[in-house]
Amino acid sequence: MKRVLTILAFLLLPLSVWAMTPVSDADLSNVTGQAGVNINADVTMDIGIGTMAWGDADGIAGVYNPWGTNASTPVLSGGGYVGIKGFNITNLRIKARTEATDEWNGYSTLILKPITIDVATGTKLDVADTTFVRFGLGALQISMDAMDFTVALGTRTQIDLADPEDNLPQEMGVVSLGAMSVYINPYSYVDIFAHEGQGVDFEVNVTLDRISLGYVSWGDTDGYPAGNPIYQQTGYYWFDSSNTAGYIGLANLNLGDENNPAVTVNGTVQIDVLTTAEGVYAMLPGVADALLNGYGTIVGFDTTDYALLTSAIVWKDAIYEGATAAITADATAAGETAATAWIVANAVDPLNPTPAELASAQAAGAAAAAAFLASVDTSAYISAEVTALATANPTEYANIMNGLHMLQILQIAAAGTLDVPTSIVHISFPTNFQVVVDTIRADVVLSSVADLGVVTASPASADTLGDIYIQGIDLTIKQNSWVDIWAH
Repeated sequence: MKRVLTILAFLLLPLSVWAMTPVSDADLSNVTGQAGVNINADVTMDIGIGTMAWGDADGIAGVYNPWGTNASTPVLSGGGYVGIKGFNITNLRIKARTEATDEWNGYSTLILKPITIDVATGTKLDVADTTFVRFGLGALQISMDAMDFTVALGTRTQIDLADPEDNLPQEMGVVSLGAMSVYINPYSYVDIFAHEGQGVDFEVNVTLDRISLGYVSWGDTDGYPAGNPIYQQTGYYWFDSSNTAGYIGLANLNLGDENNPAVTVNGTVQIDVLTTAEGVYAMLPGVADALLNGYGTIVGFDTTDYALLTSAIVWKDAIYEGATAAITADATAAGETAATAWIVANAVDPLNPTPAELASAQAAGAAAAAAFLASVDTSAYISAEVTALATANPTEYANIMNGLHMLQILQIAAAGTLDVPTSIVHISFPTNFQVVVDTIRADVVLSSVADLGVVTASPASADTLGDIYIQGIDLTIKQNSWVDIWAH
């Protein structure tokens, strides 16, 4: 035994001597202390949430929602909630990928990697010296036995803190899924950093090597109960009121295999929150509120704005022609009245005026006509023509007034007087954001149980309609795409 140990000592001596070789100052300057966080866990948990809902306090209301506000339809302003209840996850497990049979997408336990957290500085989006946090997702396996929840609706008064069992009583159906396993590729990571000013960027580089889902179903737990019409023909029913629960969904849903990943996600998303007092978003609420007063009813137009009226409507020529004719007739009448008054005042024989007297009478008439034209209120003549045309064509007049009011509002909006400061979430994609799904396979099943017969042995019904095969899904959100979200 001593001889063996002596031989091993001689064999290992050169390695130890090499390991003790002095390090140069240049090499030493490039070495820093190791830093960063490694996390390895094997956690199993159950999760339950009684009710989780999204609420709308005023229902279908506001300047962007004109539906249901006209006289013939009730106002839809009661508000309500949509959400889920009875949310339960059973045996959710998060652990490292240590199974010897795990070879999805070429994986091997030789590349087992924990979850890591590092803070580094480099170039992001062509900006040097950008500091970022990198979350390395590690070689993780996420599995669970089952997840179930009910999708439901409720009024604003049907969220009952005292009796949460009565929350969201208007149930639409049940979602169930289970026997799930997701395998995360060890090279997956998410980087989080800031861009100019404040704002959050998420650079995603995630590969899911395998997604396996035993079942996912939508169910109706009470079937088609009594009280609903039973469609029948003479002598028999298609089905009767004693029917029970039914489910439809996918069984044996699998994505990815030993050679190909299930899903890959690559790209960067930016998120900013801002408030603007100018621009379209600030203008729209004020414009819409000014334009709409109930469904299709435009706020009354100021008919004294004759410049706008006569410059925009299809009746412009008719209005000007009628008003001009009326003004001309009145000016002529004023001139005739003045000429007659001069003849009477100067005791001129109207049947035999001298040329001089005739010229003087004409001059008096012309002066009176000119004075009338200089002082005439043309708006009164235009208003009279509009009234006459509106009386003869009431429908067309209403349409014109609506259009003119809109034009007037837009002119006011262009001056910024209707702007309303508005806060916005701006989500943008500074690079192409790509999601690739390799292959999807699943059976389409109708069943009497939520697990579609995958877990339950010999259910009353589990009928396969067929199977699906989808290959090569590639969704790319183009660079510089964006989405804005704001309230109304």
